[in-house]
Amino acid sequence: MGHRARGFNRVDCGSVEALLAEGRAVVRYGDIDVVVVRTGKALFAFEDRCPHLGRPMTQALVTGKCVVCHRHGQRFDLVSGNRVGNGRGPQSQLRVFVAEIEDGRLWLSTPNQPMTGAARPPAGKQDGGIRKGSVRPDRDSR
Repeated sequence: MGHRARGFNRVDCGSVEALLAEGRAVVRYGDIDVVVVRTGKALFAFEDRCPHLGRPMTQALVTGKCVVCHRHGQRFDLVSGNRVGNGRGPQSQLRVFVAEIEDGRLWLSTPNQPMTGAARPPAGKQDGGIRKGSVRPDRDSR
């Protein structure tokens, strides 16, 4: 059900029950909070931090293959992470992840290259985990 090829540093982020029920969940990938959204049959995952202002993206609106920061309206492509349109502030890129469902589990990985330093999942840690109470329905997922 993932929309891209499997990437690097694949991590089991827990059961997909909340994601399937609500259309959106925040999970942990190592020490990074990641928003995972389901729109129809597609899954998208992006860091829960606006690259421009550093604010949470948990409440961001997902439309098609773009996410819109609810703080300043900047749009980002959910496949590449690139900024879409002119927007305000410096050119920035949203960190995106590969999201897949396999055997009732949500798996995340990095799309193009291995992560380094603090962004790398802890060694031996395979369960990122879905945070309780962090699920918000998405308008496009119904």
